[in-house]
Amino acid sequence: MADRRDARRRRAAPRRRQQRTNGACRGGAAWRGPFSREVLLDAGVCSCGCCTARRSRRTVELGERRSASRRSSSVARRVAARAEPLQVSSDTQRPAVLQVILSREFAGTERQVAELAQAIGERGWRSLIAARADISRDARRVFDSAAQVVDLRGDSRAGLASAVARVLRHERAAVVNGHLGAGTAAALGAGILAGVPVVSTLHFIAPRHSQARTAALQRPVYRAMLRRLDAVIAVSNAVGDYALAAVRAHGPPVHVVRNGLRDLPAPDQRSRAASGAEPVVLFVGRLSPEKQVALLIEAMSNGPPNARLWIAGEGQERERLRRLADQLMPGRVALLGFVSDIEGLMQRASVLAVPSRGEGFGLVALEAMRAALPVVGFAAGALPEIVEDGVTGLLAERLRRILADPALASSLGAAGQRRFRRLFTADRMAAETEAVYQAVIRRRTAAPVSA
Repeated sequence: MADRRDARRRRAAPRRRQQRTNGACRGGAAWRGPFSREVLLDAGVCSCGCCTARRSRRTVELGERRSASRRSSSVARRVAARAEPLQVSSDTQRPAVLQVILSREFAGTERQVAELAQAIGERGWRSLIAARADISRDARRVFDSAAQVVDLRGDSRAGLASAVARVLRHERAAVVNGHLGAGTAAALGAGILAGVPVVSTLHFIAPRHSQARTAALQRPVYRAMLRRLDAVIAVSNAVGDYALAAVRAHGPPVHVVRNGLRDLPAPDQRSRAASGAEPVVLFVGRLSPEKQVALLIEAMSNGPPNARLWIAGEGQERERLRRLADQLMPGRVALLGFVSDIEGLMQRASVLAVPSRGEGFGLVALEAMRAALPVVGFAAGALPEIVEDGVTGLLAERLRRILADPALASSLGAAGQRRFRRLFTADRMAAETEAVYQAVIRRRTAAPVSA
């Protein structure tokens, strides 16, 4: 009997191999299950169970998955164990909030995180910032002056989330706020591990990864991540529209909280250069294509011949802009690089130009309004929410007009400063952000515990 069964198996083997290659068993069943079709085809597994290797192959695959999971957990534990001991605050009576920002550069978003952390601390919270240990010197200086800074080491996502979770537990944080994609991912993972509500602040109309080559793969992951948050904060209505489309109907609530800045002890009427001096147009920001600095140079080349352009910032387009400036405006464009004293530049400039058409908020426009400096830009992105056209600035290609009329420039600057003090202070931003924090804490506390 055994010999006859072995003979039948040998005769049927070629036919079964052909049927597996065609993606079906003798009964014509389709491929199903948790594994890819290619894996099953190689293993000789079909959904009807006629292939005897199915059960053993699934056991092996599941075992490999569990082993990989255990290895990942072990790596995360070793990363956490190697981390430096946390300096836990002795003041645990006040609620703690942790801002997570993992970018290494220092630009408008990083400045805004520092403003928020300091303003929240002034409202009675224990304010902390979790940042990479290798952040720039300028970011370190600004963060240290705003809040308690916790250094995060390593690049693995599991290690960063685990490190942030340790901070949340040690500081008994009430809420964690992620910024930008990497910061939000680490905050979400840490919040799940530590059982802490997670908020994300969106700073851009489209995330930074939207221009990367892998954007098509990253966008669905980013949106799925946003839907798992307790709340989303958008820095403008323009960003809020993107956030609402991303989280959809059943996602977390989206709150618009516009950025704010601390006021400066400066007089309303600034001492500008003498009326006969050359007018100066100022640009502040990254030298990247979306900022459209080249368009600004081309526009100024057709403007007043005595006007000068100051460009403060670094970026990938620096050399291209230098060549364009030498061609169109020789001797009238100064590429200043990174400048820490932006307020000093604004005191000496005649007008701030914001040529970008996609600003998520435009923090530099707010800084100009605080300094009573008129703003010229496009009526695009979030800029119309900040600048009132014809009142605090000009939202059109009217640079020539403002440079030729000092009285108009002074009037627009003064109106912009009044609008800043009414709508865009750091205290107002902190109060509205605090309301979001308290709401997510209440919802998390009141949520029924599932069995």
